[in-house]
Amino acid sequence: SDEINSIKTITNESVKIWSAGEQVFVDFAGDRNVDAQIILYNTLGQVLNIETNFKNNFYSKQVDNITYGYVLVYVKSNDHLTTKKVFISSNN
Repeated sequence: SDEINSIKTITNESVKIWSAGEQVFVDFAGDRNVDAQIILYNTLGQVLNIETNFKNNFYSKQVDNITYGYVLVYVKSNDHLTTKKVFISSNN
């Protein structure tokens, strides 16, 4: 039987996801007319933020409710799925 003990990163080469401090960033790398859904989850699987019908090529979001820890970023864009685990660290 398969055991789930980690988060698998699914990549779409045209979507770049990273973090810096309390910020999460998504760059759609030149995709035009991006119609995306971006969901941020904590490590318990609880939804932190959902944004839909995002029409810009670049997204940033400050994650205020986590001092230090990982956030799972789920991006569905133009029928492609990308997920990535990023580290959030507060400077406070």
